[in-house]
Amino acid sequence: MDYLFLAEFAGNNQVSNTTSLSLFLTNLGYHPRYDFELDIRVDAPEEREAQMAAERLERIHEVARAEMRYAQMRQADGADRHCMPAPAFQPGDLV
Repeated sequence: MDYLFLAEFAGNNQVSNTTSLSLFLTNLGYHPRYDFELDIRVDAPEEREAQMAAERLERIHEVARAEMRYAQMRQADGADRHCMPAPAFQPGDLV
């Protein structure tokens, strides 16, 4: 439960296949910034803690995005099993 808000953030920031928009863009008109400059190394202890927290959040976001993609593929596979392929119509066919 400690990281549920991060999963919600990642979900709201994902682009929908249906609308080609994220919930953030749809509701707020913009995508919140969530990227980090992780290549910067720091020396002060309090800065090191912030660096480690940012790296931990990035890993959590990567996991959340991967899990969401996996869930979407599972749902698509289940839905696609019940679909029939479209017939191949040719010019002149009566439909």
